[in-house]
Amino acid sequence: AEFIELAQRYAAALQSADAETPGVADWEAIVALGERLVAAGQHGLPGFSTDELHAQIASDYNTLGNALDTQGDKEAALAAYARAVELQPDFAMWRRNQAGTLIELGRLADARTALAAARALDPDAARLPQLAADPAAAQAAAPSP
Repeated sequence: AEFIELAQRYAAALQSADAETPGVADWEAIVALGERLVAAGQHGLPGFSTDELHAQIASDYNTLGNALDTQGDKEAALAAYARAVELQPDFAMWRRNQAGTLIELGRLADARTALAAARALDPDAARLPQLAADPAAAQAAAPSP
């Protein structure tokens, strides 16, 4: 009963949240509810799929990461993208978004690693060619040591 109530609160929060112009506080609350669902671990409950829950919460973390990135908190955005990858490691978009933020931070070796992982998962993923060019352009523009 407690799990069902928590799942209903989570679904209601998702439905009322704005994914197009996400607010950090709203999405932090959503991922907190999602993490509580994961921790509850209702494996085997009829109609419940752990994989689907992980995919949804990964998407929530990605949205939170996007909101944090837009707000200028790049390190917190990277942490959100990293959690999305933990929850759904086989989805290229989370790694692609990591790469974009890593490029913005000048962490080019890490960005290349994230891009390679994204490319391995989905070679035709949107923005990959643009992002793959960005580390090279950023490195070329950097002053020599």
